[in-house]
Amino acid sequence: MIDCLILSEVGNVKIKDSNTNLNSTDMKKKVFFKIFGVSLLMSLLIAPLRGGYVTIGSLDGFHISSIVGFIIYFIMTFYCLAKVRDKLSTTLILVSLLVGLNAITLPIRIMNFQGTLGSALECLIHISAVLWGYVFYKSKRHLRVLTLTISIIWCFWFSIAGYKMWIHKLSYGTFTGKIDAGTNFDIQFQTSSGDTLSLVDFKGKYLLLDCWYTYCGICYKKMPELQKLYDKYAGNNEIKIYGMHSFMKGDRDRNRTPENCSTGTQILENEGYKYPCLAIDIENPVLKELGINFYPTVLLFDRDSKLIFRGGIENAGDFIDKKLNYK
Repeated sequence: MIDCLILSEVGNVKIKDSNTNLNSTDMKKKVFFKIFGVSLLMSLLIAPLRGGYVTIGSLDGFHISSIVGFIIYFIMTFYCLAKVRDKLSTTLILVSLLVGLNAITLPIRIMNFQGTLGSALECLIHISAVLWGYVFYKSKRHLRVLTLTISIIWCFWFSIAGYKMWIHKLSYGTFTGKIDAGTNFDIQFQTSSGDTLSLVDFKGKYLLLDCWYTYCGICYKKMPELQKLYDKYAGNNEIKIYGMHSFMKGDRDRNRTPENCSTGTQILENEGYKYPCLAIDIENPVLKELGINFYPTVLLFDRDSKLIFRGGIENAGDFIDKKLNYK
């Protein structure tokens, strides 16, 4: 009888332990998926900010979405670690946040890797927010101000300066525009009157070329910057500044008016710009050799006619100032 009672009690204890384990597992699942769901929802709410609908000063689009996302995921990480650490392990909390953050974007990035490189830095900034939130949580109280300060600097640098450098890299192949000199290119241009010039004709001087074509909307928006640069160095014999129009002969697209070496000059005159313009056939293979995959692209050749800069007009201005010791 006593043995039966003992066995019965042992059986009841095992059943209770089993039920407790099941309840514990169910609770962990609920907490995990709750964090996952909130993280996923936040990623959806942040997404529209990339469209540039919200601006703060000169910041818009991915700048705003990167900063806002960093703040949200930093706070979420710290809050979850502080509130539910007794219900879910730290590892599972971080995993649930990261999985929710990337649940929608990761499959898209896998299917279209090249097409999503522009937003890749934003994704990394949001992931870093989770990691910084964890570091902040684990930091001792007297170090939290330092941790918070460093994380804020990290966020703003990568969201603003870092993002500009990343886009510059994707567009021009360099983070800042600087290229190690060493390659000579055989480039021939045409003037508006049909005369032929080559890089040799500019040897001994710096040569800046703003490469553009007729149907490039961004090119027109950047032209005032080139005009300012041209006016700035108008009396300087050390540098020559030109627009370089990539003209379309019309063979590739019969719906467009055939262009020639004078088309670019005519457009600039009609737009009210005063800087001179050279021309080159847009099908000329040397453009690819120069690394022009995006318009507008600014090229700078040194006194030995070697390419030393490829990038945007904003970086080109600072680069030239340093080369010519202009203050």
